[in-house]
Amino acid sequence: MNMHWYISVRFIIIRLRVVNIKILRLSIIIGCLVVFLSACSQNPENGVAKPGDDAYQEWVQKIKTVFGDRSYILPEYDPNVGPLEMVYGISSTSYSLDLYRSDAYSIQKELSGLHTVHDLYYSYSNSEGKQLLEDTKILSRFGVEGEINRKEITKNQFILNNTLLEFQKENIDIKIYELKGLQDNKGRADAIITFLEKKGIKLGQVLVFDLEERTNLELYLAFDNSLQVISFTVQDLNELDNYLVDLNIL
Repeated sequence: MNMHWYISVRFIIIRLRVVNIKILRLSIIIGCLVVFLSACSQNPENGVAKPGDDAYQEWVQKIKTVFGDRSYILPEYDPNVGPLEMVYGISSTSYSLDLYRSDAYSIQKELSGLHTVHDLYYSYSNSEGKQLLEDTKILSRFGVEGEINRKEITKNQFILNNTLLEFQKENIDIKIYELKGLQDNKGRADAIITFLEKKGIKLGQVLVFDLEERTNLELYLAFDNSLQVISFTVQDLNELDNYLVDLNIL
């Protein structure tokens, strides 16, 4: 009797262990499924989370429809900027887009309503056959006129008409231009050139306009038989990638 009782108890214990193991496995499987389904709901396409709300995503999809297979760059989504109105133009040899801060996401061929100069957030254009800016055009962008006078002040640094600084870097055909000031901005110029170099840019010009606490950048980048012009304003050079994250795919 005792032996029979012992065998019965042992059999029950073994069965309970098997049941517990099965329950544990089932719990693990259910937990994995919950995590997977949760991830899928947050990452609807290719497991990558989409930035912005539905209105922003719908706006981005409409932009893709407008430009078709033409390559362009949009800045990364920034919740602090708010909705944007895109004003665009397309011709047989060029196309462009300007982004303005607005009350709602929209796409227009002409700017709607009243806007201030501060509403312009970002600009991009692509023109076939255009070349980089000549010295006279660069000077005129800074309000400097007259016959060109270029003088080397240090290695890879020049001054145009005693007013405009030109920074270069050895073996890289990218030049930075800015008005001569009291501070030495060679470090900033080197940082911009290094950033563009890492993006695979080999030929270009960058016009730098210092504002009160911010910096406006105009990039003229040559790609094969086209000139792409990109303009935006930053407070810190660390923000460059926010606007040019996709530059290397063009």
